[in-house]
This record gives sequence, C-alpha cells and structure tokens, in this order.
Amino acid sequence: MRKKSFENEDSSQSQQGFWISVSDLMAGLIFIFLIILTVFSIQFKKEQNSFIQAKAELQSPAKTRHHILLDLKKILRENGLDVETYPEEGILRLTEQTLSFPAAKAFPNPEKLGNLGKLAKALTMVLPCHSDYHARKQSLEHDLAHPEWCQPIAIESNYKCKTKYKGSIETVMIEGHTDAMAVKAGAGYRDNLALSAARATTVLRLLKLCDSRLGDLFNQKEQPIIGASGYSDLRPLIKHDPRDHRNRRIDVRLVMDLPNNALEPDDSLSKRKALGSPDRQL
Repeated sequence: MRKKSFENEDSSQSQQGFWISVSDLMAGLIFIFLIILTVFSIQFKKEQNSFIQAKAELQSPAKTRHHILLDLKKILRENGLDVETYPEEGILRLTEQTLSFPAAKAFPNPEKLGNLGKLAKALTMVLPCHSDYHARKQSLEHDLAHPEWCQPIAIESNYKCKTKYKGSIETVMIEGHTDAMAVKAGAGYRDNLALSAARATTVLRLLKLCDSRLGDLFNQKEQPIIGASGYSDLRPLIKHDPRDHRNRRIDVRLVMDLPNNALEPDDSLSKRKALGSPDRQL
C-alpha cells in the first residue's frame, strides 16, 4: 500500500511539473509575440511618418505654385490688369483686355504695352522668392533706359516673401498662341507655329526690356528660369471656334522643381544595376 501511495504521489508531481512547463512555454510565447508586435508597431509608425513626410514634400511644389499664381493675380488685379489663373495647370492667363495681338502679327497692340510693364514688375517681385537671383552690375544709364510704357507697380516695396512655401521654380514659360486662321503669304511667318513662337519671344523681350532682372533668375540647376514657347493653334481657348480672335493670347506657365528624393531610383533598380542585369526598355 505504501508503495502504491508513493507511485501516486510521483505521478501527481510529474503532472504538476508538466503543466508548469506548458504554462511557462505559453508565457514565453506570449512574451515573444508581444515583443514582435511592439517592433512591428514601431516600424509601422516610422513608415507612416515617412509616407506623410514624402507626401508633404510632393505636395509642396503644387502648393507653392498655387501661392505664386494667387499672389501674381492679386498684385496685377490691384493694378488694373484682368488676368485669370489655373492652378492645376500652373497657368497665369493674360486676357484680351490685358494683352492682344493684331491678326498675323507678333507685336502686341501698342495700347496694351503698359500692361506688360506691370507684369514684368510683378514677376520680379514674386519670382525671386522661389528662385536664385544673381544680380548683375548695371549702370545708372541702363536703369533709366526703360521705355515710357514700362509702368511701375504701386505696391512693389510692400511685397514680402512667405517662407512657409518651400517649393522652387524650375521654369517660367511665356507661351504664345494663335487662332486657326491660316497665315497668308507675305505676312513674314511660315505658319501659325512660327507666329506663336514669335509672339512668345517678342513678349519675353519686352518683359526683359522693362525689367532686366528677369534675366537674372535661375533654378536649382543654375539655368535661367525664363523661356518662351509657341503652340500654334493647337490649344485654343475658344474650343468651339478655333478661328476666334480671343485664341490669340499669351499664357505664363510655372513649372516647379520636384523634391530630390522623388528622382532617386528605388532599391530594386539599384541592386539590378549593381549586379549588372540589363534594364527592361519601356
């Protein structure tokens, strides 16, 4: 009987030891799971913050461009110019009341030249806030050589850059457009494409003639930001009537720099190049 009692006690003790071992194992597994969950949560938070930061950086150029267009519009309207802005396209449009062209001519109607003077002054007020200004030494005689139509901006000295907008300008394009009327022989231009390019370059030269500082603005690549392009009659303002004279116009388009990290190759591409594997052509 005593022997049987000892056997029962040994069996009971071994069962208790077994359950203790199982409970210890489960506690260990739960502890490991909690550690993994904590690490995952920390990593997820980091990735989420990185995503938010990257999104903000990508949105910064668009927000800056919107701000620039609104400031230009405000300044120009306060000085009597009728302009329209299209933030999603980055366009400041000079309406027919602000600038117009005779048919088949690249030089604007003379009565509108004063508005180009105001535009030049507004651009030199706002654009240096988001580009590099490399001032050149200019003589007093050159400063006084502005044409009479180059009118001053009333609030020029009051404008201040807003530091919360961090985007930088890559290009400011003066875009020339025509109506769909064919260019007649003897007009001096081969076609509407040549005419639209001539309008854009003429306006650009007039802007620089009024304020030469426009030629001193550079982007992050140390390239001048001001340029000109012509689109012929391919982008009509009055789509249902491409021959309408209102299609003869000038648009000012802003192109912003992308954040540097938006142009970096991803890890998989870098690894393929390191291993010497060919890239797939698109």
